[in-house]
Amino acid sequence: MKRFVPESEKLGLSDPRLPDDTVWVTGHISSAHSNFGDDCGQCHVKPFQRVQNSACIECHEDTKHHVSNDIWLAQSEFASQRCASCHQEHNGRDGLVLQHPAQCTDCHANIQEKFAASEQESVGDFLTAHPDFAPSIPIQSSSGSQFQRMRQSSIPLTEQSNLIYPHDVHLAPEGIDSPNGSIVMQCADCHQSDTAGGHFLPIKMEEHCSACHRLDFDPDDPNRELPHARLDTIEVTLDEYYARRALLPPPDKSQSLQRRPTPRIETEAQKKAALKWADERSQKAFSDLLDRRACSYCHVITESTENSYPWDVVTPKLQTDFMPASSFDHHAHRSEPCTLCHAADTSNQSSDVLLPEIKTCRTCHGGAQSGVIVGSKMLIPSTCIDCHSYHYPENPQMGESQK
Repeated sequence: MKRFVPESEKLGLSDPRLPDDTVWVTGHISSAHSNFGDDCGQCHVKPFQRVQNSACIECHEDTKHHVSNDIWLAQSEFASQRCASCHQEHNGRDGLVLQHPAQCTDCHANIQEKFAASEQESVGDFLTAHPDFAPSIPIQSSSGSQFQRMRQSSIPLTEQSNLIYPHDVHLAPEGIDSPNGSIVMQCADCHQSDTAGGHFLPIKMEEHCSACHRLDFDPDDPNRELPHARLDTIEVTLDEYYARRALLPPPDKSQSLQRRPTPRIETEAQKKAALKWADERSQKAFSDLLDRRACSYCHVITESTENSYPWDVVTPKLQTDFMPASSFDHHAHRSEPCTLCHAADTSNQSSDVLLPEIKTCRTCHGGAQSGVIVGSKMLIPSTCIDCHSYHYPENPQMGESQK
């Protein structure tokens, strides 16, 4: 590396008290700010004064703060914080975000000592001093379905999503029967990662399930299917379908799709009889589809006295983010089979919470110290910010109270 030569040395001046360019030379600008690195005034609004939060927020207007409660903001540890307390510029291209866990564990290693009112558990090194995960899972309570954070322990957690889906049946290695023959399913047939890799795209019945779980309802018209919709929509669709079949002649007169009370409607009595027949056929198809053949395979069906029909489908409550306080990059783990971490192939209950426990992660991920070997495997160094963010979207923007 070429050594920096001060102006005083170039001029043959040896007195260190003489000013030279080293007074103004800072460290390298970070890659995030390199597009305006020559314009000091972008951050240093007032010359020779430290950068204020307002200068950061002018560009990063969507950045939120770590805490929102005034009680916490009144604590000196938070009240005195500036953006630049953690993000110090001129520390090289990758030096703007400090990754050492001490940034977090200075407080979190013994959180109650710092903040007596905190309900969080103390967290230190990931390998040796991190509590079990606490996923947010759907449960049923007196107030209805809701999500609740629950700590993993020796007792398996159960989720009450109102959806019936045995994973082991669908992942049977010998395959499962379908209208198109036996097929061997893979996790990726339903679980498709989003572009960021942290979450999965929604599972849709029409896209992922309908090839096997058809919603046909009339043996005489096997290609006609109902929409996967609310029960009142299904009821209306069936009523309209059979009313049309009862009152109008079939489109192909040489082959009647089904028997009607009379082949030709000429009187009001015949019309009433046809509509009565249509109503009976509609109710029979509705009952068969809902209670015996299709809907009850996946949905919890209950009795209802509030609808024109005697059933109701309990609305599924599915979790899209079991770990809302952390992030996980599935793309980075795509070289491993899903079942290495998720025991879906042995799960026969839809209530099973198929998230790995922390001990599973620790078979590959160690703490902040590099070079830790367990068995014959060198663990991957893992810091707090590998999984956790400091800035939370639900908290207000960092403001002038933290200058």
